[in-house]
Parts: sequence; C-alpha cells; structure tokens
Amino acid sequence: MPENKRKLRLAGVVTLIAGVGALGALLSAYGAPRNTTAVADSLRCPSQYSTDAEAAAAFKTFSDDYYANHPNATMGEMLQARIDFYTTHHCTEELQRYKQAAAGEADKATMDTIDAAIQGAQ
Repeated sequence: MPENKRKLRLAGVVTLIAGVGALGALLSAYGAPRNTTAVADSLRCPSQYSTDAEAAAAFKTFSDDYYANHPNATMGEMLQARIDFYTTHHCTEELQRYKQAAAGEADKATMDTIDAAIQGAQ
C-alpha cells in the first residue's frame, strides 16, 4: 500500500477514535460503569498497533467485552470507559486528540468526521 494511502487510512482511524471519544464526552454526563476486565486490560493504545485493521479489531474487542459485562450500558457509558482506558493505559496521543476534539480545537476535517460519527450514532 502506498505510504500516502496508509497515512490517510491511519488518519481516518485516528479521527474515528477521536470522534468516538468526543461522542463519549457528549453522551456520558451520568458516571459510566468502568471496564476493568482482563480482556480490556490486555489491549494496547490504538497508536501502538502497526495497522489500522489491528487498531479497529482491538476497539471491537473492547466494545464487545464492555457490552458483555454491561449489557444495559449506553453508548456514552461505553465511550467513557474507553476514555478511562486511555487514561489508565497512558494513551497520551489519543487523550490529546480527544481533548482537542472535545474543545473544538481539532482541524476542520477532523471535526467534520467527528460530527458525522455523532450524527451516525443517533
């Protein structure tokens, strides 16, 4: 895969993750149950995976595990658990992107992607 295409794909995954984080901030005003399972603890920060597919698969594993342990949780609660995961696993790149997106300081393309993700989740 050409380097530019790989970078574009990675940027898309990162933007999606930032959007998920921003959506979590918007939806989780009520204190979410935390995900502390061994499955979640075995995962890494998205930026530590070598391919977009690995990062996406890890996020799916995280969300599947979360809902298996919290079947009545809202999407906002799951997304808050993901932010908690970023914090406990020291995912500094992801937390920085999340803070920028939540503050509306991300670039326009990133914010457009976040807005689209939020609209798609409603």
